[in-house]
Parts: sequence; C-alpha cells; structure tokens
Amino acid sequence: MRHEILPHLWLLVKPCIASALLGLTWYFVFFKNGIHFAKGDMSVFTDAGIPVLAAFHTFMAAFVVSKVWKEHTEITMFCRSKDYEGFRRIIDNRIPMTIHLLLGTLALIIQLLVMLLDYERADAGIALTCSVSFVLVLYWQVATNLDDPSAGVWYVKHIPPSWLNGEEEEKRSS
Repeated sequence: MRHEILPHLWLLVKPCIASALLGLTWYFVFFKNGIHFAKGDMSVFTDAGIPVLAAFHTFMAAFVVSKVWKEHTEITMFCRSKDYEGFRRIIDNRIPMTIHLLLGTLALIIQLLVMLLDYERADAGIALTCSVSFVLVLYWQVATNLDDPSAGVWYVKHIPPSWLNGEEEEKRSS
C-alpha cells in the first residue's frame, strides 16, 4: 500500500513548491512594495475579470480532464484484455500543445490578477495566492500525468513494458 501511494503523493510536490514560491513572491514583491490594483478598481476584477477568466479555464480544464480520464479508462481496459492493437490506436492521443498553451495562459493570468488584488492583511493575500496557485498547478499535474501513459503514475502497473518500448511491435512484425 505504501509503495502505491508514494508516486501519487509525489504529484503534490510541484503544486506545493509553486504555491510556496508564489506566496513568497506575492508577499515580498507585491505586498511589501504596495503593488496592487486601486481600491476603486477592485470590484471590476473580483466581480467580472477573475470569474470570467476562471469560467473559461474551468470549461477548458473540464474538457481536458474528461478526455484524459476517458483515455485512461480505455487504456486500462486494453491492458486488462491484452488488446495491443486497441492500445496502439489510442496511445498517441495526447493533449495538443495549443490546449496546453491556452490553459497555461489562462492560469497565469488568473494567478497574476489574484496577486494584484489589494489585500489589507498579508495572511489573506497569502491564503488566496497560495490556494489558487496550488489548485491550478495540481490540475496541471494530474491532467498531464493522466495524459502520458508512458510515465503517468496511474499507468505504471497496468501497461506491459514491452508495449511501451516497442518489443511488442517487433514481435508482431517478425
């Protein structure tokens, strides 16, 4: 059991590091230097800007997670039924780089807008900055991990090594 949970817990390391770094950056660069939106502009960002961008990000992220989860389920079924041909048909269906760029750009803009809000207290700014960055990076970790059958922690035990390193293809062609 312990060995099964460690790779999954490892997925939390990058979000924790990103969250800590962005929290420190917010505190020492933005908060300490008074870099934030003017009080009069705050409601534009909190009532419209951030929610609209977050809605776009959520829609795209839900589509991506749905896609990679469906593929994960299919790959698992192909492995259990020893269906190498089905596995080969789906193995190269990766998230396109344009989608990565779209989601990454939206996430960065959302994060920056959250960091530029005017917080009266440092603990409130750190709490929101860190939690938003943690969730955005965690989503990225999970989606990209599910999208990569050759390295994703959810696939490690399921895919025969010969299917990934080309040995199965060599056997079939000889």
